[in-house]
Amino acid sequence: MTDNNKHDEQTIKESVESIQIINDSILYKSSDFISKPIKSERCTMNENILQLQYPLFLYHHSFGYDCCSKMFNICAADNHTVVYAAGSYINMFDINDGNLSFRKCAGNGGIGYITKNPVLSHIAVGENCTNPLIIVYKWPTLEIVSVLKGSAEQQINCLSYSENGDYLCSQAGGPDNTLTIWDWKKSKIVLRTKSHTQNVYVCRFSDFIPNHLVTAGSGHLKFWKMAKTFTGLKLLGQLGRFVKTEISNVIGIFSMSDEKVISGCEWGNILVWGEKFIEIEMTGKFRKPCHSAPIIMFLYSDHDELLTSISMDGKIKFWNYRMVKSADPPENDRVLEIEPSYVISIQDSIGDSKIMGMSKIDCNPESYDYFIQDGNGGIWLADIKMSTNAKPLRRLAKFHGGKITSLQPSSIGYFIATTSLDGWLHVHDVTKKKLVFTHDFKVPITSSIWLPWKIACSRDIFIVGFQTGILKLVAVPLKKFEKNKMINYSEIVEIQTSKPHNNSISYLSISQNAKTLVSGSDDKTIFVYKIKSSPIKLSPIGFFPLPGKVTFVHWKPSEKQMALISCASGHIVEVDIPTSRPPYTRESFLLKLESRVIKTVSIKSEIHQQQYLLNLTKKKTDKINKKKETLQLLREQNPGDEIDEELYFEDSEEDEEPPKIFIPPTPNPVLFAIYTPSEDGIWVSIDGYDAGYLYEYDVNTSRPATNAHVAIPDKNNTPLTAITMFGTDPLTILMGFADGRIRLTNVKVNDVSDYDFDDYIEYSIHDNETGRVNMLCFSQDNYMLYTCGDDCNTQIETPYKFLILIGFQNISVSISFHITFIKIELTFLHYFPLKREDTQKKSLKTLYLVHIGTINYNNTISYVYEAKLWEEDIYNFIKYNNSNLKLLVYLFLYK
Repeated sequence: MTDNNKHDEQTIKESVESIQIINDSILYKSSDFISKPIKSERCTMNENILQLQYPLFLYHHSFGYDCCSKMFNICAADNHTVVYAAGSYINMFDINDGNLSFRKCAGNGGIGYITKNPVLSHIAVGENCTNPLIIVYKWPTLEIVSVLKGSAEQQINCLSYSENGDYLCSQAGGPDNTLTIWDWKKSKIVLRTKSHTQNVYVCRFSDFIPNHLVTAGSGHLKFWKMAKTFTGLKLLGQLGRFVKTEISNVIGIFSMSDEKVISGCEWGNILVWGEKFIEIEMTGKFRKPCHSAPIIMFLYSDHDELLTSISMDGKIKFWNYRMVKSADPPENDRVLEIEPSYVISIQDSIGDSKIMGMSKIDCNPESYDYFIQDGNGGIWLADIKMSTNAKPLRRLAKFHGGKITSLQPSSIGYFIATTSLDGWLHVHDVTKKKLVFTHDFKVPITSSIWLPWKIACSRDIFIVGFQTGILKLVAVPLKKFEKNKMINYSEIVEIQTSKPHNNSISYLSISQNAKTLVSGSDDKTIFVYKIKSSPIKLSPIGFFPLPGKVTFVHWKPSEKQMALISCASGHIVEVDIPTSRPPYTRESFLLKLESRVIKTVSIKSEIHQQQYLLNLTKKKTDKINKKKETLQLLREQNPGDEIDEELYFEDSEEDEEPPKIFIPPTPNPVLFAIYTPSEDGIWVSIDGYDAGYLYEYDVNTSRPATNAHVAIPDKNNTPLTAITMFGTDPLTILMGFADGRIRLTNVKVNDVSDYDFDDYIEYSIHDNETGRVNMLCFSQDNYMLYTCGDDCNTQIETPYKFLILIGFQNISVSISFHITFIKIELTFLHYFPLKREDTQKKSLKTLYLVHIGTINYNNTISYVYEAKLWEEDIYNFIKYNNSNLKLLVYLFLYK
């Protein structure tokens, strides 16, 4: 069991133990089922250093949604609220006012599945962590109705209510693949069994036949029924056989009223199953596939005998099921060619959709409104009735439809830009919590940089790298669209295009003075540009070959042009980057640069072996010392007895065989290499087998420094994927991991050489399975922390402070006995809560630290006052002057 799993289990145990039972009714305290940060025993940090947990929704915002890889990640809580998982949070999106609220999961992991009870106003949430819980919430209060424990070892793949809402079926993922039927009202397991040896994607109760259900997944489909036998109630399963049909992964399933089962397949056709076998394969005319992508779900109207198929191709098709029932194709060719009665395409001017899930917004049989999860990046509201009078399609939200490849903060304000393999550039206003600009480049974007305003001549200039090896310099007229308060999907100014690489541009980085650009690629080269301003332009300097694909670039703080290039081949290259094009490159752009190449070696197994021997020596020493104490006691109690000391101290236990030295046959990729705080060495994080340590390499010898590796506590096999450092005493290191968690570690300056990383606090932010943290960065004033993961999520946290913006024009100051009184006409103000232990006025709830400032001509901020302000004062002394619409704020500065 991993250390993270131990933390998960402890969190679940504490939550379940907090349950109170009064008069046979179980009472749950909602706050006990919100996962708390993980603190080390030596942690000196307050758990609210990042405002994530308390109060409940102080977590700032999420601009992401795992709509492209997590199937059925959508649930209609009511007719105006979409609920979905984003990392370790339950997101609740109100389509009427655009408000997005959050609830943290209970188990410090991720969210597996969310579904709604068809009868009651409840939603069930299955989590992903060690021994995950299924929690049934009352909507919209989020009171906990029931907690179900024991459904899975690691993750919940699917949840399904029975038609009457009495039973809840849960399907676990690997390694156990357990199928469980719950009496959720009593938090009691009714039946459970292993569903299949292969991964199971879905489980569905029949809408027509009580106690019948179907599961499907990797290469299989299985029929189940809850049956009474001589030995009691049993869950009986029958595996469907493809026989003459090619074996396929199955996602979409539906149980018909005649006990037949409809399923999809990988090639887009519809399969009609009898008791054990496929009876009919439905195709289009001339045997064209029914859909051009897999079918994910079916709907059926028994009154109209109308079968509806929903596919990843973005099409919803209606089929006359009467023709299917009456069909009798020949035994040797069980194919029915049929055309759909009606087709709905989920698309608009932005693009086509990839339907990954659908949820009906209410139980009204006359309503056909559904929320749709779009794998190409979005949420839709669609009226899917077969009528030309249906309500028009409505795109509710736009997200990335692929892995996010870069996250860039603005250098002047609370804006972030993200790019993705889906080819889209998104710009978000963090304070307004909205998307303000988006553009489709039609080509996968692999990296980007938002240039500082000083270099960009007060424009929003981006350098964008593509999978094709092309590099573009573009300008986004962000001010224009911010002023118009509308999203623009096309307008962008292309300044320059070049093709420095023959393969994907994997990493872009600019020097500390923002005058040099390094473009790293999968073609095993870096290309260097000089960044010119007035007008902005990239002037090529040349390229330099490397041993492997570029994964990271780090600039040496004390030397402006010295950079470390990390490679997927396990190499690190230290190179002095030129600032201008050398004369010898007139005929070729090949740079002849002095460099130092470090080839990493795997020492993890050696570390484990050494640790084992140290532990063994300590164990033996402790054992001998204990025996000496016992021997002394025996001699005192029996002074005349002779004791054979040699025999007494002989150890009868055989030593376990020490761990063997293992060297991976292929070097693992270097995730990043950075200079140590003293710059005497290089810290290296390596992927794969070698994960779990920061290895230090000696700059002079290019070899691992002796006994100078940093063991990352409780992360023995978890790759460290992102890092940033700030502060001096203590040095604070912010780390992101492949399990979706971020960690703050305090290292005292005089302890840096000892590599003591035991003072830490850790937060689950992104999905624990798919949310590998690939980027960590701060806003321009270090008030906001932005994180990005492979789960398509960009999360916004507020470290230390919670930020609100206003502004000022005139100040007048008067001083009384103990209080300085300030009257200000404001248009700019920062305020954020301090820790309670910093306050002395216990009768008041929160003390605020207030920064009052102005915006200079270059949009930088000048602070003129810093003050402590009580929460009550903010509410009691803010007055609005309606005559001139200027905000008057009265501040008390307590001495």
